[in-house]
Amino acid sequence: MVTFLFFHHTFLVTLLSNIWGTCHFENHIFWNEWGNAHPEISRYFNNGTHPNQWFCYLEAGCDTATGDNGWRKTNGLQTERYQALERAKNSNAEAAYRSISVGGPQIMGFNYGDLDYNNATDMFNAFSQNEFNQVKGFFDYMKNHTTCKRRLDDSRLCQLDSEGNKIWATPLDFAHTGQEDWYQLAAVYNGDANKEALYQQRYQLAKEILNP
Repeated sequence: MVTFLFFHHTFLVTLLSNIWGTCHFENHIFWNEWGNAHPEISRYFNNGTHPNQWFCYLEAGCDTATGDNGWRKTNGLQTERYQALERAKNSNAEAAYRSISVGGPQIMGFNYGDLDYNNATDMFNAFSQNEFNQVKGFFDYMKNHTTCKRRLDDSRLCQLDSEGNKIWATPLDFAHTGQEDWYQLAAVYNGDANKEALYQQRYQLAKEILNP
């Protein structure tokens, strides 16, 4: 698992550059956490997924079409990502922190319980303090986050046992040295099983660096 930690490019770049507060704001998660019950936020955030995520930086909000004057890409520069976060905090701070992936391991705020935090705000503050909390958070997530094993024909769906029950596992179950399951790990950690080959390629590179 140390090798997996090393090859995760976002984590490595973040730790080497000492950018403790690296974050990605996810519009669709903020809509799930807050916006569906408060549709007026459409003046500030569209309900989109990457790469079609926009926020309005104007104080009064935007009446123009998404992407026109007043709108910026949510996940452009770090300054823009934090502008989106601050805009969301004006509506509901905890929901805003639940809607970002943060730090080196890029763990979503709504996973705060897997890292033994009381809320997403506490998790963000801890990750912003030092690298140790980020590394510890990564291992806690790998050990504690429970998810279903994904179907090979559709990574959005769960595998079922002979009795029709979901098969549960943790990311750590898919990361054991010598028996790595890159399809499952990519689906669970990044939400995209199509990155299976990329995961395996980077893992092999990390092994060569750590074991010359």
